[in-house]
Amino acid sequence: MKYIRFYFDHWACSTRMLDLEGKGAWMELMVAMSTQPVAGRIEASLEQIARLWGVTAERAHELLEDLQMANVCMVTFGDKISVQCNELTKAAEDYKKFVEQRRENGKAGGQASAQARAKASAKPRGQPRAKPRAKQVLKHTTKLLTTTNSKELGGTPSLDEVKKFCASRSIPESRAEAFYNYYEGHNLWRNKNGELIKWFHMIQNKPWNEDRQDNGKNGSGSLRVNRNSGTANDGDFSEFANVGKVAGA
Repeated sequence: MKYIRFYFDHWACSTRMLDLEGKGAWMELMVAMSTQPVAGRIEASLEQIARLWGVTAERAHELLEDLQMANVCMVTFGDKISVQCNELTKAAEDYKKFVEQRRENGKAGGQASAQARAKASAKPRGQPRAKPRAKQVLKHTTKLLTTTNSKELGGTPSLDEVKKFCASRSIPESRAEAFYNYYEGHNLWRNKNGELIKWFHMIQNKPWNEDRQDNGKNGSGSLRVNRNSGTANDGDFSEFANVGKVAGA
């Protein structure tokens, strides 16, 4: 769709000498000239211009003279009346140059983009990245070592193994059976990570070793001293038994 840039101040200054009918005639004529092969120029007979304006031929001739007198266009009378507006012609030429310049810029940009893509595709591509290796799951074997002979105790211990270990630590067999039944019944041989617990350390701690049999010796191998001898608590095995008992008179 064709268009013209309409400047209000220029319109007001150029048509100040025209009456209202003359201003309307000039607007109609500008629209007609803008649709011609050569924008800003029109050739037509007086009758054709009169039909364009909706007036008589005599009135059309008077309006053309008014337009020429106001210097808004150049009018040449003859068999064909030629009307030319240099400003419209210049505006049309400027717009045509603008369109051509945009077309050339678009072509140049398209060629530059095509060259850049061709150059990028011509470069040898690097080797594709190697896929990350899947994490290798290692199965760790839990090795249980005693504190004395470093013997490997693999897997869940049996009752005989618990008894044998307790015998080597002077822990009574009843405690070994109680320990085994408790951990076996509650399924406590393994921790939350599925690893075997170090049961041989746990059985050596309280409460599982409170009544260990050491034949009169404590855990360090020295003779156990009976601190109740000669007191009101004489005869009690534990030094803490009957704590607070009042000695008889």
